[in-house]
Amino acid sequence: MEERSPLDRITTLINTLNSVQRNAGRNVIFRTVEPNERVNEAWEEEEFIPEMGINEISEIPPREFEMPQFQTFGNSQVCDVTAVDSGIIRLGETETGLFIALRGAIVKCSTVLCEVSLYKTGPFFLSFERKTECLFQLGIDLLEPEIFVELDDTNQNEEPRLIRTKSGVADTSHEFADRFRNWFERMLQLLAIENTTNGVVVLDGALTLRTRDTPSAFLSYLSSRANSKRNSLIAVSKQSDLQVQNKSIQFWLDDRQHQSGYRCLSNLLSSERRNRIMGSLYAARFTPYGPTFRMDVRPMDGQRNEEAINSFYSNSLMKAGYPDLLVRAHACSYFSFGDVVTLQSQIRANYQIIPRLETNLTPIFAPFGGRFK
Repeated sequence: MEERSPLDRITTLINTLNSVQRNAGRNVIFRTVEPNERVNEAWEEEEFIPEMGINEISEIPPREFEMPQFQTFGNSQVCDVTAVDSGIIRLGETETGLFIALRGAIVKCSTVLCEVSLYKTGPFFLSFERKTECLFQLGIDLLEPEIFVELDDTNQNEEPRLIRTKSGVADTSHEFADRFRNWFERMLQLLAIENTTNGVVVLDGALTLRTRDTPSAFLSYLSSRANSKRNSLIAVSKQSDLQVQNKSIQFWLDDRQHQSGYRCLSNLLSSERRNRIMGSLYAARFTPYGPTFRMDVRPMDGQRNEEAINSFYSNSLMKAGYPDLLVRAHACSYFSFGDVVTLQSQIRANYQIIPRLETNLTPIFAPFGGRFK
């Protein structure tokens, strides 16, 4: 990756969007929120194999296997632990595009203090007409320019020509917006790695390779940068649909009721699935009465998986069975009612467009949930 800081990449792209994408239309339908509502429209990680056209959650034939050993967490020396998460809100949509805002947090706990760094954007406009160009820029930052778009690079003497956006990448406004949210979070993950040394960087989600929104090249780059800073990578997925031997992750520690610990499941995967995880796959329960989560582990060179896990566990508080640092990062990624109103006011002031009322189905479907019908 070109040696530019992640924050420079974020600032450059958003400033470019703000400077050239002014054709936002004349009417906007704003997203409505309730006074006590908190909003984060981020999608869960997409576990998808584009070139094969099958989903990560598809079943594999069961086979005879030996139950992997259950291991308990051990103690480790004190080290820094850093967690990252991000959020998005679709503020409103016009006939030519949509307005979004992004928010992310890096929470770092050291031997001295725990600090939260909040990163947020103002509202910016994503033009449907410039979708291919925008997604091409995201692909450049993610180290695979063609991940979202089709290019014509037959003429070696000229810059590649953009042809179209790939099918399934951004067919809806929600998908289009979440491509930006994922790019934003990946840049913050890289920033967190650069600002942590001899520690553990905890990611929200999984270390799955060849997904729809993140190329393998970028995850490999994250891993190499983490290794150069002597950091291990651990990803914890809040909700994973992955099945191992036709059994969801959340059931793989049921034989060890009310015990905290973990079990490696990598050897129970097919070779193709195993190769799609950058590291090792675990089922983990962090507190005796907590739920079981998917945990992916990528230790630094020369470190065993168990050492990376114990470094993470020994230096992390847990909240209701979930890592507290990720809880804090997740909480900082939400938009409050006041945030939404302020951002929408900025849109009205900056773009001089007229709000149109959101379609209200409550009178039609009441009392049977008209708002969500």
